[in-house]
Amino acid sequence: MTAHASRWLLYVLGLLMGAQAALASLFGSRGSVTSQEQTVQVQGGVAPLRKHDYKLGFKKPLYYNGDIPFWETFGSAFKAQDFVRLAASIPNTRGSVWSTLPNPYPFWEVEMSFKIWGGASGGKGLAFWYTKERGQDGPIYGNQDQWDGLGIWLDSANSAQMRNEPIILAVMNDGTQQYAKIKDPYANMLGSCTRDYRNTQDLVWMKVSYKNNSLSVYLDAFAGGNQYIPCFRRDGIVLPPNYYFGVSALSLKPADDHDIYSFDTYQLYPPIKYSRKMRPLESQKIKQGEEFQGLNEEQKQKIEKVRDEITRAQAEERNAQANLQSSHAAFIALANAQSRLVEQLEIVQNQLRAIGAPAPVDAAQYAASPGTWTPRAGAEGEKVEGFNINLELSRLQEGIEGCKQQQVASQHDILAAIDRLQRTIHGLEQRVSTQHVQTQTKLAESFIQSREGAKSTLWSFFKYTIYFSIAQSAVLGGGYLYYKTWVERSHKKFL
Repeated sequence: MTAHASRWLLYVLGLLMGAQAALASLFGSRGSVTSQEQTVQVQGGVAPLRKHDYKLGFKKPLYYNGDIPFWETFGSAFKAQDFVRLAASIPNTRGSVWSTLPNPYPFWEVEMSFKIWGGASGGKGLAFWYTKERGQDGPIYGNQDQWDGLGIWLDSANSAQMRNEPIILAVMNDGTQQYAKIKDPYANMLGSCTRDYRNTQDLVWMKVSYKNNSLSVYLDAFAGGNQYIPCFRRDGIVLPPNYYFGVSALSLKPADDHDIYSFDTYQLYPPIKYSRKMRPLESQKIKQGEEFQGLNEEQKQKIEKVRDEITRAQAEERNAQANLQSSHAAFIALANAQSRLVEQLEIVQNQLRAIGAPAPVDAAQYAASPGTWTPRAGAEGEKVEGFNINLELSRLQEGIEGCKQQQVASQHDILAAIDRLQRTIHGLEQRVSTQHVQTQTKLAESFIQSREGAKSTLWSFFKYTIYFSIAQSAVLGGGYLYYKTWVERSHKKFL
């Protein structure tokens, strides 16, 4: 887009904004009435299945002026920016969070996200409450015993069944039963299911729905509240309105951390609205819209002027776009032609190299060779041109001959270097063979000397052995003769 078109567009936008403000002061209220009437007609014909009540819920960020709006914590519960820790991983700790407003809806649905995590085995657990009274501390998962209303327990220890298996169950109380003294409180449960909701990677979501005297509980431990799995359903349940919602937790040994992250309450089957309250200054705008009769000639001329300016600006913008596209196409065509020309030059250069022509650098060097020619004007121009061509050809041939001589000299140098290398290798081979012969000779002499030394040593050993045997035989023979002579003498003496 050109600078001229941009200025025109800004000018037209300014005119449009001024015209919009002028028209809004005259008959904009009538347009708003029409949109409001359409909205009322849609709401009057179709009602939503459920409506969210922000006062009966909370989610992160929780704080507003240092507190959770419309909610209150009790016991050892403490608040963070994104969750409420009802009971920490300290034995015998309990806490709760309760709504300060009662539930006015006969049919309702609650979705809450929480997390219970700790060691290998569970502590006590967490509980959802819908009771007549709120904020009462007690032994039942951090809430009072003998409550009046509904309690949904998430028992992570399952101590009544004597097994480490998380269980979800619902229990009703009319304010008279003491569940703390009952040996098996599960005998009075409305329904139950076992789910692995401890030490999960993501948040665990639970949905409690009450409609038409039917209570349903769902759980989602892996999909972030997008894939609820039914836990149980019980019909014939009466839960009156104006009770309080709450969540509590209790940690025993081993202790767990019990955190709740969000709590959302929805009204099921809200009534259809046929009327609503007036907004501020709405009646005055309606009155102005009814008094509007039409546009005068001046206003019509302004609108036509703005329309013409818009049409002109759009046409200029289209022309600028077309010029830009044509310039871009011409640039692309020029670039393609240049690329083809470069390719053709490279092909010609390769062909010249194939027939033995020098490189461009060598040709430039030979082009600076001495010898000049001054052409004559007139009829001898063609001869001068032919002479210049012959001169260039001779210079080219001289360059080719010089390249050939350089190539031959390089070949001679390479052959001489190869000859020197061969002579060096031959000398090394002779030295290695001479050293090998000398080494073999020395080894043979050493072997002969060692063999002769071994023979002389063996002969000396045998010689001394023979001498020792002869001496030993002489000594033994002399001793035997002496003994025999002594015996004979002794025998003659006794005779």
